[in-house]
Amino acid sequence: MENHQLQIFNNYKIFIRSKINVRNKETLLKELYALYYKRLLFFIRSMVREDSEDLQQEVFIKVFEKLHTYNPLFSFNTWIYTITRNHCINHIQKKEFTQRKVTTSYIEEAHGKNGETPKKSLIKKKIPKKLINSLKNLNRGTGRLPF
Repeated sequence: MENHQLQIFNNYKIFIRSKINVRNKETLLKELYALYYKRLLFFIRSMVREDSEDLQQEVFIKVFEKLHTYNPLFSFNTWIYTITRNHCINHIQKKEFTQRKVTTSYIEEAHGKNGETPKKSLIKKKIPKKLINSLKNLNRGTGRLPF
């Protein structure tokens, strides 16, 4: 029970210090950074391999901006890890959407919007030209094509 009470006390300490003045907030942020730097980096790397350090910095910015929303009745660990997890999920979704969009535009460019392959498209363009040229060169005497 003593460990749980210490956790609650630390939660309130964070909460109270976040409500005071900017200088205390800066000190608090430095302390939080020192305490959670490695933990969050490992957690982020477990979800996202690349960009993990950038994501970590973004998470700390978000934590600093949202510190006033923290409720000390709940664990600070849960709060900061939830922010981190949600930020990583958003990053993954954004990245997948961008990749899907690039892939879709590449397929449309390569196959046309109607699903036509470049080869079919080229044949369609060349056949009418060949037909017109053949009709122009029609052997007038026999009514046959010259090939």
